[in-house]
Amino acid sequence: MTLMTVGQFEQHCHKLFSERLLTIRNAEDSESSKLMRDMFNELEAVAIGSGLEICPRGAYLLSLAVYDLHLGANADALGVSEDYFTSEDRAPEVDALEYLHLRRCGMPAGQFITAH
Repeated sequence: MTLMTVGQFEQHCHKLFSERLLTIRNAEDSESSKLMRDMFNELEAVAIGSGLEICPRGAYLLSLAVYDLHLGANADALGVSEDYFTSEDRAPEVDALEYLHLRRCGMPAGQFITAH
């Protein structure tokens, strides 16, 4: 097993999002939800399988954070409403972005999760 760095995982996520998000956006609601779940499951498996993360929660937080960043960088192309970024219910995204920041700064996997 080759250990993946946070930066490599972010690159992998952005590549996957670039390849799939337009298709997901254009799919029917039920198919779109399934495709999103499948994509996140795949990313979480990569994070754990590569040794980057030690638990599903950490893998999910990293995936969600990069997803949120990708949406922000590509909001116009993906048709993301400005309301998405100003919504009051962004606690999961805020937690995910905080976790990503801490991991970028060198915090070992899992520490943030057990502290909360």
